[in-house]
Amino acid sequence: MDTRWIDILRLIGQDVELKRAAGTGGGEWAGPCPFCGGKDRFRVWPNPDQGNPRFWCRQCGASGDAIAYVMRRDGVGFGVACQKLQLQVTKLTPPSLCRTQEPGQVVSHTRSWQALTESAWQRAADDFTLQSWEQMWAGDTSGRDYMFSRGLTETTLAAFALGYNPRPYRAIWGSADVWLPSGVVLPWTLHGSLWAVNVRRLDGQQPKYIKAKGSANGLFVAGVVTPKTVVVMVEGEIDALSVWQATRGCPVVAVATGSSTGGFLYRWIAYLAQAQWVILAFDGDSAGEKAAQRWRRAFPDAIRLEPSGHDMNDMLRSGDDIQRWLRNAVSI
Repeated sequence: MDTRWIDILRLIGQDVELKRAAGTGGGEWAGPCPFCGGKDRFRVWPNPDQGNPRFWCRQCGASGDAIAYVMRRDGVGFGVACQKLQLQVTKLTPPSLCRTQEPGQVVSHTRSWQALTESAWQRAADDFTLQSWEQMWAGDTSGRDYMFSRGLTETTLAAFALGYNPRPYRAIWGSADVWLPSGVVLPWTLHGSLWAVNVRRLDGQQPKYIKAKGSANGLFVAGVVTPKTVVVMVEGEIDALSVWQATRGCPVVAVATGSSTGGFLYRWIAYLAQAQWVILAFDGDSAGEKAAQRWRRAFPDAIRLEPSGHDMNDMLRSGDDIQRWLRNAVSI
């Protein structure tokens, strides 16, 4: 994980006094070890030429990045350490945005995310989603019929402003040349902004989902996570909507990663760490199992619940009692 945006000097400097000792490797700082009590063998490299800012004690061998430091100092797991850092970093320096390049690897990056950096992208995306919402409830019932066939209700479609794009679409959104097929439009609205616009194709062509160029990597239907929340993690947006529809009135937040490898970002790990329970309800296939294993690295106490069908939408359409299925694992 990329932790270069964390001010590790200020983080560790809250516990021990550090002084600049050398200019090599982007600058080297020294001080007493906060773990073994050694007086002068602890080193910190806040701006290394390569890799994350790191620390190392030549006496006790303690080493690692900011996450490892908090885990060792506070005796907590990975997820809790991420949560603690998210709270601290708000005071230290604004977190940079991240996107996943490889499963389990997080990279600091913002330029390709026009969704979060360009007001023109936001305006165009807003216009498109509004027009598609109007089309969903217009004379052409294709979008509604498809979603009804997936077991979802008008209430669910309206609650998440789902739309319908009747024909292939192409336009310039800011600096992004956006092409989207006809299909059901799934807007990803987080913290008051459109992070992504995804379209579920209905023409039978592959891939089934096309996301607007410039969309950011986040979690669909992230909702409000509190210490009393049960988070149910799924792969697809329709699965998340299925859980939402089946658990209304319960302290459940259903979030979708958008793919079996999506959403595994530092900021979202810290965000989800607040939850009382994390349920890994990814698809019942090899990709879903790999996704569950990946998220278990962030949340070792997470519970893997494999859907009785292929996915959560299959459970909804089969009439399975999703609330009871969850209650067999946790209290909701």
